[in-house]
Amino acid sequence: MLNRRHLRIKVLQELYAFFQSGSDDLAVAERNIFRSINKIYELYIFLLLFIRELYEYEKRYSEERPQQKFYTKQAEQSPEVFSKLSISRMLSHDKKFNSELNRLKLTWMNDHEWVQNIFTRIRKSPEYMNASIKSPADEINFLSWVIDSMIVNQEDFKGTLEEKNIQWTEEFEFVCHNLHRTMQDSISKKSLHLLRLFRDEKDDKAFVRDLFMKTILHSEEYQKMIAEKTFNWEADRIALMDILLMKMALAEMCYFPTIPVKVSINEYIDISKEYSTPKSREFINGIIDKLAIELRGNGTIVKTGRGLIEQ
Repeated sequence: MLNRRHLRIKVLQELYAFFQSGSDDLAVAERNIFRSINKIYELYIFLLLFIRELYEYEKRYSEERPQQKFYTKQAEQSPEVFSKLSISRMLSHDKKFNSELNRLKLTWMNDHEWVQNIFTRIRKSPEYMNASIKSPADEINFLSWVIDSMIVNQEDFKGTLEEKNIQWTEEFEFVCHNLHRTMQDSISKKSLHLLRLFRDEKDDKAFVRDLFMKTILHSEEYQKMIAEKTFNWEADRIALMDILLMKMALAEMCYFPTIPVKVSINEYIDISKEYSTPKSREFINGIIDKLAIELRGNGTIVKTGRGLIEQ
């Protein structure tokens, strides 16, 4: 689910919080990074559970409507779309998914009225009333509509998540994208395929931990190096985010021998587009490129592995 870009951003966010707080407790800061990363997976499982909750509400509605005082022919003709979805059965019976729910202690129980409200909106929509689930493609199309229209584009949905965890709103669209992937993979393969949080857990966690620690431990050294290349700038005119991005780039170039220098530079330039000022891209590129040439020349940057020695 997470790529290296995402991991770099998580390190950047924690570095920003760390330096802003004035704390010197590295152990706590490291735990905060991984807690923040794990919250992404929790949101992913929580949203999958929401799809199952809609199925459960549909079943309940179908069982209760014949007993309603104002039961009508229109209500009788109301389709039961979620019960026709293979993903509903997968989410109800998959042992790994249910185990993850128990481990993470996730539930929509305290928000049952709100979930019911969302189900009512879905039930009254033309997309639900006219749904025809006769193929995997039909199922994927209907679920895509539910995710995009009833989850992603609902401000009250985002508000509810923010009340539970403020970090979830930042990862919301990314997780919804992975929700689409899970639906497509699971329906096509006819079994629930939960995405892994890390591509390679041991390697990715080591990358996060080392990048965070190396950036902090060499912070003063990198500050001096950057200052020498920005002597025409007053220190307080350089955005803290730009400083952190440059320090991270230096740490990565110097202490991650299998990552090409060009990759490191390009990654932090791209991250700056979203997390810093409009002029940051050119500024960071100019400073880091000069420092990379200098560090490569004095032997500080050493790359190993096929194709990396001269990069």
